[in-house]
Amino acid sequence: MAKKEKNAKRNIVFIFELSVIIAFFLFLLTGGLNGIGKQLGAFFNSQQSTIKSIDKVNQSKSSDESKAEKDTTVLQLLPFQNQRQLAMAPLDHLGRATLSHIQLRGSDQPTEKREPRLNYNPSGWHNYNFVTSTGKKAWLNNRTHLVGYQFSGLNDQAENLVTATSYLNKGTVEAGMDDSNPKGMLYYENRLADWLHNHPNYYLDYAVKASYRQDDLVPYELTLQYVGLDSDGKELQIKLGGRETYISNVTKVTLNNTSPNATIDYTTGTATQK
Repeated sequence: MAKKEKNAKRNIVFIFELSVIIAFFLFLLTGGLNGIGKQLGAFFNSQQSTIKSIDKVNQSKSSDESKAEKDTTVLQLLPFQNQRQLAMAPLDHLGRATLSHIQLRGSDQPTEKREPRLNYNPSGWHNYNFVTSTGKKAWLNNRTHLVGYQFSGLNDQAENLVTATSYLNKGTVEAGMDDSNPKGMLYYENRLADWLHNHPNYYLDYAVKASYRQDDLVPYELTLQYVGLDSDGKELQIKLGGRETYISNVTKVTLNNTSPNATIDYTTGTATQK
């Protein structure tokens, strides 16, 4: 009798456990399964969002790295031919000068004095007689040579002229010149001329590039690039100080086309007094 009762209890337990298992599977196959599916879906969606976020970060890093690479690019040197060479990019579709490149020795520099007046108006040309920090007035802009006359011998050449501030061109907002200011082209131009004078058998490869934003008529910066070449065309690094950066033997300088006493609209070339 006791044995029969035990078997009956086992059967009841078995039936109960089986019912629980069946109920669980029914739960999974209905709302429970949907709930789990939603949870899994939410998990994978969150992972996908994380992956997308990581991709955005990686893309941002790649973009920054690309910018860094652009900052360290070097313009190709003119092929060494043991003679003076000058190359200028043609004016672009907006009439803007973009690049001038020369290779010369000291003996190739012009001996004639430059004409003081230029007649060609580069893209975005406007001029303003603004008050300086001394209380005096001086012209804001210059018709600025990319490769200076002291190297090129070109004065009124459209492909070699841009609108740039006196501060960028001559190193000062005042009348006159200041070749001690490393934010101005004159600082580097005069020292490069001295380098040529001190190395009469060597060549200077010198390029100046104007950078514009989209359809702006006035460049926001000029980049100078220079390297010395011996009589066999071997590169010689030139160090002048100032705002230089060095890529192998080549030296680069980036100068902002700004002025302490003016706000410039680079799209049109107009400006207002600060």
